[in-house]
Amino acid sequence: MRDIARGINLTQAAIYYHFKSKEEILFALIDAFTVLLHDRLQQALLETDEPIEGLRRAVRVHILLTRTHFREIKLVVEDKKLLGSAYAERVKESELRIYALYRSRVGELMAAGVCRPLEPSVVVFNILAVINFIFQWYRPDGTLELEEIAKQTVELLFSGLLADAPSVAIKRGSKASRQSKS
Repeated sequence: MRDIARGINLTQAAIYYHFKSKEEILFALIDAFTVLLHDRLQQALLETDEPIEGLRRAVRVHILLTRTHFREIKLVVEDKKLLGSAYAERVKESELRIYALYRSRVGELMAAGVCRPLEPSVVVFNILAVINFIFQWYRPDGTLELEEIAKQTVELLFSGLLADAPSVAIKRGSKASRQSKS
């Protein structure tokens, strides 16, 4: 706690005024990031009427958060296991909200017939696995820019997801899109 206080220019007493424990601090950091991530993904998914493009944007936004939220991603991916059951359950709920955003869009695309016949849960868990692993090998001073990593990752994921047939442009609110919601 002394190191944390020194790192943010507060006294230990000031930290304990706001947080009862290191676990509560860890949860607060993870929770703030998962709320931010959910909001950014939702925004990316909704800023276009084309569901494929929306999903592409969401994956790209998710990857690019590595640049500005590297530590928080590490906490979510690696350190959340240090949380007790009450906090762990709350983090799981937040993660499920993020999963649901991706799952809903993948389901829409499946219903529209633009994807390979895959189990949507497998697709979403693989998307999340690829994104969450990037922080482990990406280095800002490395040879690849994060923008290029995001571009190539999106291309790789979508070449495995989308059907081989010519692209079908679908819009939100189209017949196929409406059917997937019912």
